[in-house]
Amino acid sequence: MIPRFAALVAGILGEFPSGWRHGHNRHHAWTNVRGEDGDQSERWDPSRRYRSRWTAWAGLFLSTQHKGWTLPASLVFLALRDGYYCWRHHRSRFVPELLAVLASLALQIAFFVALAGPGWGCLLFAWHTHLGMIYLNSAFSGNHYDLETFTPEEARMLSVEALQARTTRNYSGGWWVHYVFGGLEKQLEHHLFPHLPRHHLHRAAPWVKAFVQAQGLPYHEAPFWHCYMRVLDFHVDPPEA
Repeated sequence: MIPRFAALVAGILGEFPSGWRHGHNRHHAWTNVRGEDGDQSERWDPSRRYRSRWTAWAGLFLSTQHKGWTLPASLVFLALRDGYYCWRHHRSRFVPELLAVLASLALQIAFFVALAGPGWGCLLFAWHTHLGMIYLNSAFSGNHYDLETFTPEEARMLSVEALQARTTRNYSGGWWVHYVFGGLEKQLEHHLFPHLPRHHLHRAAPWVKAFVQAQGLPYHEAPFWHCYMRVLDFHVDPPEA
């Protein structure tokens, strides 16, 4: 039931469920591992370095880069990436998921065109996908960007819990953080127990914290805005590789 619901939601958003799942699973398996973690590739891109927090914010959260091109951040580009993953790794599902994506995007565009006319409607659709990507970029960048990184060889020498604890940070902040992120503010718990429903992650947190600390591992947790600023500062004045 849950995979079907996830596929329905992904289809509504114009996403490829199989492609997204492949990328997400790879991120969990290789968190902050150079050359393996596709979700963190910007972290190691030498061109994504900026002169101030403002330019870092615009470059990281408002835009995306591909082969020298700088484009507005958009859920459409995320769908293209995950469409590639779907084609390459789950080809039997590509056609039905592509049809679902096209139908979803057509319905979204039709809604905005009916609401505001052809010109403004297309702009509203573009703004809608842009805002969605800004939210995703903001929601998850502070969980990993400025923490430790590893080569694949180094990562293979670590246990699962050691890799996740050293590369993942939770957000603190009370009810509003839980409301905005829906439980995924407990990112370490999500990485260790990816199939645990989000609304139960906070229940696992005390047990996870006690376990990783007993293993001599860090339990990273900080207020959201502190994490957000650390991401910007990392790309303004990054540490030595």
